[in-house]
Parts: sequence; structure tokens; C-alpha cells
Amino acid sequence: MYYIYDSINNYNNNDYKSFYDRLNNLDKIKIDKLINTSDKKLTILSRILLNKLLNKYYNTSYFDINIKYNKYNKPYTDNICFNISHSNDYACAVVSNKNVSIDIELIRNNTDIINYVCTDREFDYINKSINKYKSLFTIFCLKEAYFKMIGTGIDNLKDIEFTFNNKDIICNKGNFNIIIDYSIDNYVICIIEE
Repeated sequence: MYYIYDSINNYNNNDYKSFYDRLNNLDKIKIDKLINTSDKKLTILSRILLNKLLNKYYNTSYFDINIKYNKYNKPYTDNICFNISHSNDYACAVVSNKNVSIDIELIRNNTDIINYVCTDREFDYINKSINKYKSLFTIFCLKEAYFKMIGTGIDNLKDIEFTFNNKDIICNKGNFNIIIDYSIDNYVICIIEE
């Protein structure tokens, strides 16, 4: 598994235009429907990052892979597993030989989602943590990544539970390779791989 992230602020308009011009019509239609310029840049950047990973680790290009979509609109190929995500000013991508997903979230001073997202055990974990917002958005990010990995879209977020035992993260739905990355200030990146 390999992943990468970057900020939309590290690229100029010519970079975005150049990459956009090479995209297929389906990608262009999706991007053209977006109203906000930063959303367009994030969508393009996520594909730029995916392309970098595909070039480096699979000796291929985003433009050369045949992307298909399942009934929930999860993209996939026959031989490379990948996923993309973006939040605020950052985009990220992951590739693997196994089913994998990635999610990035801006950590905000907001607990409005806690009752929608968390089980009682997760709620207790958040309340006991030093940084409640960081813990809440980590759990939210893990759950988003999980549902992206199984490719069904977000269902009841309380059906899945993550518990934290020292350095181990345990999911009630099975054993997964889980990575949590806080290397970008005020962001959390979560990766789940089968």
C-alpha cells in the first residue's frame, strides 16, 4: 500500500488546466458540474496524485487504466486497487494490490456529528481523550474509509465500531490494516486495507 497527499495551493492554474485537458470525458463532466473552483481543483488534484502513485509503483498512468464503477459508484480496476479523498485544501490517494480506501478530514471544533457517528464505546473514548475533536474526526474518518472500502456508500455509521487499545485499532467488522496519519496540521488521514 502506498499513499500520497498534497495541497491545492501547491499547484498553479496551468498545472490544473494541463491535467484537466488530458482527462477523459466522464471526469471532465464531473468536474464541470462542480460550482466551487477549489472543489474543481481538489478533484483534479486527487487524480494528479493517483497518477503519481500509478506511475511510481505500477509503471502505468491514470490515463491508461480502465476504471469501472460498481452500483454504488465506487471506482475500481481489474488489477489495481485505489481510492481518493479530499477535504478543505488537501487531496490524497492510495494504491494497493488489496482492497483499500482512504479518507481525509479537516479536524474542526465541532461535535454536531457525534450522535450520528459514534457508538456508546466510541463516545466514551472521545470524552476521555485529551483532544475530543481530534478523536471524533478520527473515528468519523475511519468510518468513512471503511464504507468506501466495502464500496456500498455510507450506511448506518453506528453499525461499525472502532476501539483503541494502546497502539491497536480494532474494528468490529473484521481484521484490517489500518493507518492513521496526523502529519498535516489539523487534518487526519485514515487508510483501511483488507
